[in-house]
Amino acid sequence: MGWEYRHEGLTYAPDQAELSGDLSGFSGAAPAIAAGYKVSEGFFEGRVPLVQSMPFVEDLTLDTGYRFSNYSTAGTTNTYKFEVQYAPVKDARLRASFDRAVRAPNLIELFNPQSYGQQSFVGTDPCFPTPASATTPAAGPTATLQQCMRTGLTAAQYNAMDVGLQCTGNQCGQVSGGNTALKPEVAVTWSLGATFTPTFLPDFTATIDYYHISLTNEIGVIPGNIIFNNCLNTGNPAYCSQIVRNPVTGALHGATVAGGGYILQTSINAGASLVSGIDLGANYKYSLNQWGMLHANFNGTWMQNNTITPYPGAPTYNCAGLFGANCNNGINPKWRHTLRVGWETPWRLELSALWRYIGGTSFDNNNSNPLLFGSEEGSYNSDYAHLSAYNYLDLTATAHVMDNIDVRVGVTNVFDKDPPLISSEIVNGQNTNSFLAYDQLGRQMFVSFTAKF
Repeated sequence: MGWEYRHEGLTYAPDQAELSGDLSGFSGAAPAIAAGYKVSEGFFEGRVPLVQSMPFVEDLTLDTGYRFSNYSTAGTTNTYKFEVQYAPVKDARLRASFDRAVRAPNLIELFNPQSYGQQSFVGTDPCFPTPASATTPAAGPTATLQQCMRTGLTAAQYNAMDVGLQCTGNQCGQVSGGNTALKPEVAVTWSLGATFTPTFLPDFTATIDYYHISLTNEIGVIPGNIIFNNCLNTGNPAYCSQIVRNPVTGALHGATVAGGGYILQTSINAGASLVSGIDLGANYKYSLNQWGMLHANFNGTWMQNNTITPYPGAPTYNCAGLFGANCNNGINPKWRHTLRVGWETPWRLELSALWRYIGGTSFDNNNSNPLLFGSEEGSYNSDYAHLSAYNYLDLTATAHVMDNIDVRVGVTNVFDKDPPLISSEIVNGQNTNSFLAYDQLGRQMFVSFTAKF
C-alpha cells in the first residue's frame, strides 16, 4: 500500500509572430499557457495464494488492487482490479480479470486557451440565401425560420440578402481550446485467457487472451456540422448552446471571439467506444546440438470490435477492418501479426528474420453506416476503396566480437515496399500521405554496437 502526491504544470510561451496570428496556415493566434493541477492518491495491492500443490489445483491465486485519486481539477475518482489465476496442472493456467481504469484530462485538454479559427463546414449556412455562381443560380434559405431561430438567428436576420453572410469557402468560425470542466475517461475491462507450458515440450509456451474494453466519458470534440444540424432539427439545448451567431448580422464567421460568429469546438466528455478481440502468442526453442539453437516468437491480434459512439444519442459504427479519419485517423486491420525466427550459431553470431503482417482495410467513407457513408468525400470513393494487406521482411545479424562488445547490422523492409499513397485530407494530422502504421521510408539499413564497461 502507499500514498503519493504530484503537482503537474505546463508552460507554453509563443513568440510575437504566433501571438499575433500572422503566421500563414495557423488559422488564428497561438495563445500562451501557464497552468497546472495537483493530485493526491492512495492505493493498495494484494496477491493471495489460496491453494497450491493439491490434486486438480496446482495453483489458485487471487490478485486485487484499489486506487483512490483526488484531482484539483477533475475531482475524485477510483480504480480497481480483480484477477483469478487457476492452474489445474503444471501444463496449463487459466485466468480471468475485471478492471476499472480512468484517464484524467491532461493539461492541454484542460487549459489550452480558447482561440478563434476556422473549420470545414459541409454545405452552406441554410439560414441565408446562396449567391449565384457560374454554374448555379441564386437560391433562398433551405431551413425554416423556426429551425434557424433554434440556432440563435433572429427573425430580422433570417433570409438576409447580404452575400457576405455565407461562410467563405465553406469555412465557418470555430472557437477551440481547453475545458476545465472535463471529467476523467472511464474504462471497464474484462478478459479471459490461458497459458500453456507443456511439460512434454519444455521449450514451448503459448498464450491466448480474449479482451473486452468499454470506454465512456471519452474526451473529444463534436464536429461542427453535427452540432449545427442536431440543433437545427431538434432544438436540443445541448447542441444549440454551442452555436454563437454574430449579434448584429447573425453570420457564423468573423475574426475574433468577441465580434464573430462561431460553433464552440472545445473538448467535452462526449463519446464512448468498445474494443474487443483475441491476442495470441507463442515461443519455441529447438536445440541443434553442436549447430546452436533455433528460436521462434509469434504474436498476433484479431480485432473483433472497434466501435465508436462519437456523441450522446448518436448511432454506433464499427471500425474493425476500416481506415480513415472517422476511425481514429488510422488503420484498423482485423488481423495483424509478427513472426520472428532466429538462429543462435556456435560462432558468436546470431541471425534473425522478422515477418510483419498488416491485414487489408477498407475506407470508412464507403461504409454503409449512415454516420460513415460519404462523411469524408461526400460520396463513394473508388480511389481509396481498399488497402491491400502488407507484408514486410526484416533481417538482422548480431556478432559478439568480444565479451563486452556486440555489433549489430540489419535491413528493414528488405523488399523496399512503398506505403500506400493516400490523400492528406484522409490521413488527417499525420503530416504525410500515408498512415504511420506502414513503413514511410522504404528499405533502411543500420549498423550499431553495444559496449559494456
